Amino acid sequence: MSYGKARAILCAEEALRLSPRVQGLMAQAEADPTRDWIGVVREVVDPEICSQFDITPHQKHTLLSWYPSLKPVVHYGRHNRARPSLLQEGDEFIDVPLVDITGRPSSIGSVAPTTTARPTVVVAGSIT
Repeated sequence: MSYGKARAILCAEEALRLSPRVQGLMAQAEADPTRDWIGVVREVVDPEICSQFDITPHQKHTLLSWYPSLKPVVHYGRHNRARPSLLQEGDEFIDVPLVDITGRPSSIGSVAPTTTARPTVVVAGSIT
């Protein structure tokens, strides 16, 4: 993928993320204790951008590894909606989907089964 196409993808993603429609969807998701803004990215932003540029989500999420100089263009680096987790020690976790570094689907439940007596520590980061 060319530098120009990668930059165009990131600029289009920023415009979509800042659109009133997507900002409204993110606000609705954040108001629901079972959802979060990242679900809007996964369910709305990623599919629209990937369709527009004929790329896979994995390709979109690895743009900065190919073109680190584009970091200042990245929307989520300048407009971070992340917040501290509401989970407390001892809380039951929801078996959320995960994707490993190769793009293979997984889930928290598959890597931290609830049947074990050992505690599980979750260290989370961005999908980017």
